Amino acid sequence: MTQENLSVTFFVYFWPMKKLLIFVTFLLSAQLYAQDTVLLQRIKEANMEVATFQSNITRHLVTSSDITDRNGELHFMAPDKLCTEFDNGTYLIINDNRIKLDIGYFHGTFKIRKKGLMRSFANLFLYAFQGRCQDLAEENNYFIETQTDENFHIVTLTTKKKSFLGLGYKTAVFHFGLDDLLIKELILTDYRDTHDTYRLLAPVINGEMDESKFSL
Repeated sequence: MTQENLSVTFFVYFWPMKKLLIFVTFLLSAQLYAQDTVLLQRIKEANMEVATFQSNITRHLVTSSDITDRNGELHFMAPDKLCTEFDNGTYLIINDNRIKLDIGYFHGTFKIRKKGLMRSFANLFLYAFQGRCQDLAEENNYFIETQTDENFHIVTLTTKKKSFLGLGYKTAVFHFGLDDLLIKELILTDYRDTHDTYRLLAPVINGEMDESKFSL
């Protein structure tokens, strides 16, 4: 067989196969992306049905020098009121455009502006209870990935931004229930590699709410 014939044979048998493989890979990627989009939309729709959310909450904090466990209570009222209180006196209260907290590096009452650190911090928690993972990713320029294991639907958000004075979270992982699609756990990792895990226990959905919990 001549060199010319070899070239023709390679083109006929192998080049179409290469195109086919590229096409199949594209279809599989598109299918996976569509599945992710469907899951994220299902999570958002399920959480839109939640007017109030109350639960016990645990906090497991792992730093480079210490491990701390706390217990407390959480109260959420859609769309933008949230209160967590822990047994050591630390707390986080979000009410519309204001936030009051004594937790981690933050102490005091602040106005939540349209953009900035406090807006990102508040929405990280609020959007978890609203199921707005895709919105959180778009607003903060996060990479977003989804997967499902035997316990949870898992949404992982990874920031593309550089740290401002070492503040903020570089990774947020949300665990949603397999059946009800409601938030079960939040795992936050900051730029100092501190791991902060919040676990929600015995939730009561759409029960009566004491709105004084959100007073600032």
